[in-house]
Amino acid sequence: MEITSRYNLRQNIKQRRCIKRDVFSRLPDDVIICHILSRLMPREAGKCCLISRRWLSLWKQSVSCRLIFNSIFGEVYRSRVPNITKERQDFVSWINHFLDLLQHNETINEFIVRFDLESSYSCGINKWVNFAFRKGVERLELDFSPYLRRYRGRDYYTFHGIEMLSPSPGLESMNSENLRDICFKYVNVAAADIEYMLSKCHSLERLSVKRSTTLVNLNVCGESIGLKHLEILDCVNANKIKISLSRLVSFNYNGCRADLYMEYVPSLTQLWIGGDYCRDFLKKKAANLYCFSQLKQLKLDMSYKVIKKCVDYPLDFPKFQSLEQLEVKMEMYNGLYLLWPTILINAAPALRTFAIELKQHDGKLWEAFFRHMEVDAATLLVDTMIVGRTPRLTPKVKRQVNNMDALRWWKYVILLGMRVI
Repeated sequence: MEITSRYNLRQNIKQRRCIKRDVFSRLPDDVIICHILSRLMPREAGKCCLISRRWLSLWKQSVSCRLIFNSIFGEVYRSRVPNITKERQDFVSWINHFLDLLQHNETINEFIVRFDLESSYSCGINKWVNFAFRKGVERLELDFSPYLRRYRGRDYYTFHGIEMLSPSPGLESMNSENLRDICFKYVNVAAADIEYMLSKCHSLERLSVKRSTTLVNLNVCGESIGLKHLEILDCVNANKIKISLSRLVSFNYNGCRADLYMEYVPSLTQLWIGGDYCRDFLKKKAANLYCFSQLKQLKLDMSYKVIKKCVDYPLDFPKFQSLEQLEVKMEMYNGLYLLWPTILINAAPALRTFAIELKQHDGKLWEAFFRHMEVDAATLLVDTMIVGRTPRLTPKVKRQVNNMDALRWWKYVILLGMRVI
């Protein structure tokens, strides 16, 4: 009897300890879903369903909001040569198995896939996209960026928007009414598919296309289109882009020298221009900048190929009456290239913030330029912010500038009415 009592006592103590430790079971469902499961990746969140049947039920509810399929494969193996084919097969199989568990879920807010995939997996990717559309997805992102440079010559997956969004007899209808955000990276999408999506998805507000080789002539026009943010990045075959959108707020174009026509953009306040087209924007569009008079933020990313031709640029720009923020990124090797952005500063009477970032070219540090300036590169040439209109130097900059030529350069900027901080 004594032995039995001791045994029971020990069991009671263990049970009490388990009850004290099992704090998660006492948490309400909303806390588990919103603050725990929704913050985990699908693979990690799926492991939590092994805790109990309650957690399994809550896990199915949580994944109905956000599906983000990512992998650490690129971070771990970026410097090696892995068995990328096997990694792709495992990744595709994982997503297929995961989506099979969610066939009965009603809605999905976000569907994001980020992995190094190519056109050979088009069949599986099409099923994923169809699944997302059937569930009324609001944000769709397909990022198939290659992890290794040697694989960048592969065939990209092609998105057929017309086929996927068109009603087909005998098939479940696609729900594209809730779609608000689309992002394609290293995905081939034709202009016809983009135009069709914009005509069908009236709630679409943001569209981003990067590294599409099939995007050639894009015509985005229409009063019924509610697009507010548009990005066209590094589409090497882009030849002509025509935009006429009354609600467009921001536009980002980085790429080749294409014919860009901004016909009617009264709400445009943010503009980012980069790549080879930056030269055409500054040289050819200078006399036709009246459509950008309402701009408040302008960013220019000028490569060495662009900035070395700065002598051809006009010396007088139409006034940017509303421009408040100007950011310039430049590749350079001597101080003469710093003089040209001052033309833009003079053309913006309402300018409040001017930021200039000087970059290296081809991975080489321009030691000769830094030696000539005799100023620490990290403090002077990286993220140099010039704010305000008081013609004075801060004591910190005064201590750093010792060379007379460098002081002349800073005086040139100050004479424009700017203050270095």
